[in-house]
Amino acid sequence: MMTYNKQNRKLFTKPFIKIKKELKKNFTVKLSPKEEFIVKRIKDQTSLLNKNNITRTSAYLDFYQRHSEIHWAFLGHMVSRNGGWNMTDLKGSLLSKLLTKKEATSFFTFLERGNWLIFQDAYPQFLVYEESKLNGQNLFHLLPHFHVSKFMVAVWNQFWQDKDPYPLAIALIVNEQNYLEKRVINNPVFKKTFSVQLSSKYKISFQ
Repeated sequence: MMTYNKQNRKLFTKPFIKIKKELKKNFTVKLSPKEEFIVKRIKDQTSLLNKNNITRTSAYLDFYQRHSEIHWAFLGHMVSRNGGWNMTDLKGSLLSKLLTKKEATSFFTFLERGNWLIFQDAYPQFLVYEESKLNGQNLFHLLPHFHVSKFMVAVWNQFWQDKDPYPLAIALIVNEQNYLEKRVINNPVFKKTFSVQLSSKYKISFQ
């Protein structure tokens, strides 16, 4: 097991110093017809595989088996799979004794929306990486066309250079947590729904 000491701190800090410098670059590039075709194909493929939790879970694992250096793909598979189990439980008979139909539907929607959003953000990044490998060239300037953060563009550019999977995995975890927090956790609709349901049922105050 890796212990956290000064040497390991430098090991993890150094790549992010490089990424900080990378963030100063301009990532806006006019696309060629071939690149526009790649963007459209990736969008179509992502949309197709983001159909439901089963297709998402399978897509993560399939990608990881093709590119095992992308550790987050396996993590995404596990999280999606566990989310699917929770969603199945919400549709089952056991939790129906604890939750009303409305509450179960709210939690199901919450899980589905979260998993959908994460896949929409992460999977195009994976496919751009795969396309880069197939073409033998860095294509991460395509990422802004999928609304991927500037931070992740810099991270992928750095990964393309040094092939270090650990900073990439950490960055993806942080990025997806932030992405989810902004769009689901802090979503006024979800916050209002859960606060009303939980406060009325369990006398919890959200003030």
